[in-house]
Amino acid sequence: MATRTCTSGNRTFEITLSGTPTGSNSLWTVEHVYDTSLNCEIRVPGMDSIVASTEDAALAGTCDCIDKWWRSKN
Repeated sequence: MATRTCTSGNRTFEITLSGTPTGSNSLWTVEHVYDTSLNCEIRVPGMDSIVASTEDAALAGTCDCIDKWWRSKN
């Protein structure tokens, strides 16, 4: 498990990622996204399909998904 932060606009999101070993590699997925501005967990469309081979790639995909979602709302 890893917790990382990303921002979009004036909002800050705390992302919890989970790494699952698969042989000599790992698969990283999104467990939770918490909007620290609203003090609540949020669901962003498309996040459930994010699977990456590294923590950094999973974070980048999640931040991109959050950014697109946030822009579409504003």
